[in-house]
Amino acid sequence: MTPIALIGPGLLALGVGFWPTWRELATKLLEDDTYQHALLIPPIVAYLVWASVPRLRGVRIEPSSLGLLAMIACGAAWVVARLAGVNVVEQYAAVAAVPALVLATLGSAALRQLAFPLGYLLLVVPVGQALVPHLMEFTADFTVAAIHLSGIPVYREGLYFSLPSGDFEVAKACSGIRYLMASVSTGALIAYLWFESWPRRLAFMAFAVLLPIVANGTRAYLIVMAAHLSDMRVATGVDHLVYGWLFFGVVILIMIGVARRFGDVTAVPAQTATVSVGASVGEGSRSATAGWRSALAPIVAALLPGLYFAWVTARLPVLPPPDRLAPIALPNALEGWSREGADGPEWRPGYRGGVAEGSATYRQGDRRVELYVADFASGAPDGREMIGYRNQMQSQGENHRDIVTTRRIGGPGDAAPFSVAAVGVPAAADAQAAAREVRFWFEVAGRTTTSPYVVKALEAASLLAGAPARQRLVVVSAEAADADGLADALDSAALAAFVSLRRAAPTGGGGSP
Repeated sequence: MTPIALIGPGLLALGVGFWPTWRELATKLLEDDTYQHALLIPPIVAYLVWASVPRLRGVRIEPSSLGLLAMIACGAAWVVARLAGVNVVEQYAAVAAVPALVLATLGSAALRQLAFPLGYLLLVVPVGQALVPHLMEFTADFTVAAIHLSGIPVYREGLYFSLPSGDFEVAKACSGIRYLMASVSTGALIAYLWFESWPRRLAFMAFAVLLPIVANGTRAYLIVMAAHLSDMRVATGVDHLVYGWLFFGVVILIMIGVARRFGDVTAVPAQTATVSVGASVGEGSRSATAGWRSALAPIVAALLPGLYFAWVTARLPVLPPPDRLAPIALPNALEGWSREGADGPEWRPGYRGGVAEGSATYRQGDRRVELYVADFASGAPDGREMIGYRNQMQSQGENHRDIVTTRRIGGPGDAAPFSVAAVGVPAAADAQAAAREVRFWFEVAGRTTTSPYVVKALEAASLLAGAPARQRLVVVSAEAADADGLADALDSAALAAFVSLRRAAPTGGGGSP
């Protein structure tokens, strides 16, 4: 029995057991041009595995209990991450289950032979969005510095800068994240094919990371200069992106040229390599039967996570339509603050997908604050969870991200101190909404936190325990026109809202999911 034939049923079981993740991962790669390069990774891995088949023929099949434990760990991580809606962990768990399956079914010798292809498969997971703000900042720094060196006057404010010829913005498309991700994937493959020593491989990978970052800054500078020198007629439309991909082609050529110049791969005679591990493989039907028996446990381990997740989610309540939110009754007064009017404020944070919400305005002397509360469902599908990439205080698109700090409020005579998140929301581009200062926090199963990671962990724990907990977002905000004393007023209102809402909360902090 060949190793490939033995592991085939296990791969099929992984496809079935983790099917929702494979479907969503494929959709992400097809729709998001930042990661479309990753569509080439599975075919490359398949070819590299096929090329390794001659070396596997001399490897003894020796199933590993450590591999089976790794599969169980991947399955458990997948269930928890999927219940909590942590897509990156979920996808990594599903992909990591493939090398774990190889170890469990074929043994450590086969895993060593397939180490690079199986490790390279991890690059199919779309990551790196957290780097976008930093890459945008670097691109702006690099471009403005280069413009200064060119002797052209430039005024910068954040990610916006102005030249005598016109205005420019470093948007997400200018961050270079797609070039960086594609360069890392290409660089890893080149490092494997052209280099043998690990110091050279690591040095080349560092080069593959730094080159696209610097090259993207150079590209942005050249585009700005082309637009400036042509009186804004060149590199301001579709040609902007065309120049970008042509520039990335040059980056890849540079990487290949460096690899050809400094590569240290030596010629290997064209012969079938063998690996001797212990005694030779048994022959006949007894060996085939033992092989199938050894493959049965990994198959079960591959199917169980999907079955367990289906059982948990089948017990969750059906969510109402997103446009039919139930009302949340808010207090008629907060300590030191009186409610103003019956209707809630017009401004609301950019959090969507809840099942209930309420809002109200409160006044204390000349100060006016707005309270917004929204409940979310544990185990909600993607797009309706409280903690998600799209949900943030400001609603100005993915090019603008919240910059959140933490404040400690409360104390003797008021209540036990607790933490709130603080963020400034800029004025809307259409000037219909003024800039605001915001305090907010999350509540899950009666516990207050400002950490989205703690929210995810508590959500997963409640779902695994079979008791989905209510998730709540509480926001206290005020217009930032009058900054004197605003921070203290917001802290006071946030503390009063915290105490009032806690008094009105159901015993135990649970409630509807």
